[in-house]
Amino acid sequence: MPPLDFQNPPLTFMTALGRVESMKAHIWMRTEHPGRFILQWWSAEDSGKRYDMSVEIPEYNERDNTSCVQIPQAEEPALQPLTRYFYQVSDEASGTLLGQGTFETAPKDENQTPERFSVAVMSCNNQPFDARGRVLPASAQMLKAAR
Repeated sequence: MPPLDFQNPPLTFMTALGRVESMKAHIWMRTEHPGRFILQWWSAEDSGKRYDMSVEIPEYNERDNTSCVQIPQAEEPALQPLTRYFYQVSDEASGTLLGQGTFETAPKDENQTPERFSVAVMSCNNQPFDARGRVLPASAQMLKAAR
């Protein structure tokens, strides 16, 4: 059966942000193959100081070579609230870049909260449309909430 018109082929390499708080963030990654990967992050305010962690995706994993890690780990200093950070994930063996991105940490408290802000949402679930572009009934509630 051919793929639906609105479905994309599986991603082989990708990174994405998960939950971002005032002093930590979660980075999702998906790779074409198991192995060891290097996640680096740094503050826009101090690009000379980089942190890195090794992430292993084991052979024969049940997660389709997908992993989510929290930065920083317990032994590293916390992220700073309302600070812009950059990150990148590379294959340790080949140096191939899997993905990179940027994010801003959340405010520490209500007093730090800016008057305007935005929220991004992403889902790794199937596309919400059928082959003719009609909304699938199971996806209607999510699309209504997301507008």
